[in-house]
Amino acid sequence: MVKRAAGWFIQAQTRDDSQGQPDTRPWRVRIHDRLLQAIREGQLPPGSRLPSARQLAREWGVSRGTVDEAFAWLQADGHIERRVGVGSVVAQTAANSAASAADAPAPKRREPNAATLRVLSRLKPISDDPSDFPLHGQRGLRLRPQMSDVSHFPLAQWRRLVAQAYHETRRDRLSYGAAAGTFELRTATAQHLALTRGMQCSPRQIIIIESALQAIGLVAQVLLEPGAEVCVCEPGHISTPRFLSLLHMQVHGIAPDAEGFDVQAARRVSLRPAAVLVQPHCQYPMGTLMSRQRRAELLQWAHETGAWIFEHEFLAEVAFDAASPPPLITEDKHESVLLLGGYSPIMFPSLRLSYLVVPERLAPAFAAVRGMLGDHSPVAPQLALAQFIEGGHMAAHVRAMRGLYTRRRDAMLGALRRHPALAACVQAAPGGLNVCLLLPPTLPDVSLLPELAARGVAPGTLSTHAREPGLLNGLVLGFGADDEAQIADAVEQLAQVHQRAAGAGR
Repeated sequence: MVKRAAGWFIQAQTRDDSQGQPDTRPWRVRIHDRLLQAIREGQLPPGSRLPSARQLAREWGVSRGTVDEAFAWLQADGHIERRVGVGSVVAQTAANSAASAADAPAPKRREPNAATLRVLSRLKPISDDPSDFPLHGQRGLRLRPQMSDVSHFPLAQWRRLVAQAYHETRRDRLSYGAAAGTFELRTATAQHLALTRGMQCSPRQIIIIESALQAIGLVAQVLLEPGAEVCVCEPGHISTPRFLSLLHMQVHGIAPDAEGFDVQAARRVSLRPAAVLVQPHCQYPMGTLMSRQRRAELLQWAHETGAWIFEHEFLAEVAFDAASPPPLITEDKHESVLLLGGYSPIMFPSLRLSYLVVPERLAPAFAAVRGMLGDHSPVAPQLALAQFIEGGHMAAHVRAMRGLYTRRRDAMLGALRRHPALAACVQAAPGGLNVCLLLPPTLPDVSLLPELAARGVAPGTLSTHAREPGLLNGLVLGFGADDEAQIADAVEQLAQVHQRAAGAGR
């Protein structure tokens, strides 16, 4: 027998949550959750007939379609039945599920594993409060590091290539792709490396991935054991040592010197390294170029210890003072070097396409592990990128950006030279998209950020690029996304803040 539900819930409060805060969720979600709560708590017992969608829509002041969506959701999950001539009725099975949930013992409290908790305890807690990330998503902030220019990207040409890749006749490209990437993009990547880096490799050596951290995770899963010793440059990308620590590796930070990665310092702290992560072309953020002697020394150390060298090339296609040296992998005689490169920095960040070059004998293992994780890059963008490279558009874009970034680097150095106090702190890089200012300990880099942000200037800080405090103190000034006028004005603002802070610190 169908029972008519009491009308108490029609007037029930759905605008506020349990803490009295305004409920901003869509109405279909609020209605669904309110009815589901009443069913689970037994306030709407099995067999109860719900008011019509029209009636509820009128009472709640929403459209009938919104109530219908909530009802359809409840029906799909088996909480109500919708019968012709009767309406919507609470299902008999709803009582069983509610009783089972009420009778079930409280689950045991479980935590992340002890090793992960130890790593997290050493890190600054990550907040979910948007106000803790004032720079995220904001436009108009200048001198931000690791920002590339997207205004000059040939978007019209890219749209045409993407449209072709998504053509109606090629719906197969909407399905899953190969874990190693499409053969078209792997072939085009080999062509790109030959043209821009003078490097010969087979498409079979190339694995298409999304990001540097994904590549690091893949290398760790294929080649490294938990607890393995890994050497990284510090200061550097702080996410790298943190991620390796979460993978339960023993991470050694090695400060670079004037010749790049300090192999002798690494020898003193790690007798049997499993891997060494380096940026020979332009170490971020210091911009150091690894010397020829140091490259040979690193390769020899890796040969002696059996370590893997993970070479990260960032914007290596862009060179300012001289032609970029060839990748370290081209000098490797023992198949100990893996090369990571990315298309996103030279094109646009949201592209999320990079490549990993590995010894050909290891490529099947890398592809298999990535496939086991269910990873693959979207097919159509890969095919569009392959056409972008093979059609000569990538080469033309690289040439244009090389000239653009050279002019902006020169504008940055020229603006800094107009302020002797800043010019004395400059550590210029031969490539990359940033310049570093080294500051004295009496002027903490983070102390300058609030006033600079208020003036629309957002440099990075060297002190936050390493796990150990006090390693370096300075500012990382990015020039990739700013034009010459913006750079000049931002440096002027920086000079004023620096002068005031330096005067106050005397």
